[in-house]
Amino acid sequence: MKCFKVCCSPQRKLIIMAEKIKLPRDDTAGRRNFLMNVLYPVCRTFGTVIGIEGEKIDDYFIRKNNRIITSSAKKYRSEEVLLVFPHCIQDWECPHRIARDIRNCHNCGKCLIPDLIELGDRYNVRMCVVGGGTAARRSVYDYMPNFVIAVACERDMISGIRDAVPLPLWGVLNERPNGPCRNTSVNLARVEEALSALVDGDSQNPEHVKPEE
Repeated sequence: MKCFKVCCSPQRKLIIMAEKIKLPRDDTAGRRNFLMNVLYPVCRTFGTVIGIEGEKIDDYFIRKNNRIITSSAKKYRSEEVLLVFPHCIQDWECPHRIARDIRNCHNCGKCLIPDLIELGDRYNVRMCVVGGGTAARRSVYDYMPNFVIAVACERDMISGIRDAVPLPLWGVLNERPNGPCRNTSVNLARVEEALSALVDGDSQNPEHVKPEE
């Protein structure tokens, strides 16, 4: 009798891991779960039928998810927060790989990675660069933060928010002047908006705090 070895895909392995590891939650977890895992699929399907552009629906639900998170008025210690950036923000031709260590950036000025590092350092939070949705999910289980701020496109953001529940994940959409997945950008003010609203000011790095004008 032949025996067959069953191989799990990376996605399946993360699902199994999620079943074993209990992710942190906040008091908005129930509302976010209903929004993203009940209302969103219905609205996405109905919207497609009546001709509403999918990205517009995604954008609405991402912004609604963010508003629900801020409604709790909860502040997180800097060590509880993880900033997640997509690798496509890095310059396409850059020879320095930063997926393993964001500090491997050589600050050449061709992309926004140095600015994002400076912003993360100012708020004293952990940061990582990921190569896709599976790597982003892996980073959550590796770092086990209580709160995530992620930069991504609409598709990856929606998937990430839904998979992260009950963990609160604030989404900042990237900008794609060169098309998808290549030399993308992000509005730094929107990233800082999330940091300033949800990171406890007492836990910021005093060496990077901007003086009051």
